[in-house]
Amino acid sequence: MPIRFSPQRALLLAATLATALAACPAAAQQSTPTPPPPPPQPPGRLDATADIEAQTVQAYENIKAVLASAGATLDDLVKTTTYTTSIAYRQKIAEVRTRYFNTYFPPNTFVVVHSLAVPELLVEIEGVAACP
Repeated sequence: MPIRFSPQRALLLAATLATALAACPAAAQQSTPTPPPPPPQPPGRLDATADIEAQTVQAYENIKAVLASAGATLDDLVKTTTYTTSIAYRQKIAEVRTRYFNTYFPPNTFVVVHSLAVPELLVEIEGVAACP
């Protein structure tokens, strides 16, 4: 039997971009504590100075904003796809992801690509949600 979606239930595709430049290698060599990352930009903004952690936070904040505009939350996500330019970012992206999903982790496909649409992009996260 085919699946039928009522007008109250639809799929929402939220492609969310956050931009960042590579972090300065010297920052990891400092003996002083690393300051906390800056707060996310307003939804939809791109920050060319962000590192992988900050841009991943921004991507999830953008997804939250898109979902909220459709009356949904991160709990409504049924699948995500994460595109990144380096496998080295995998752990940091995963750490940020755990901040946004506590009990339910939607299936995620992790893809490493040579480049994203904007050269400064380090990560792009796409989400599919079943909206109320």
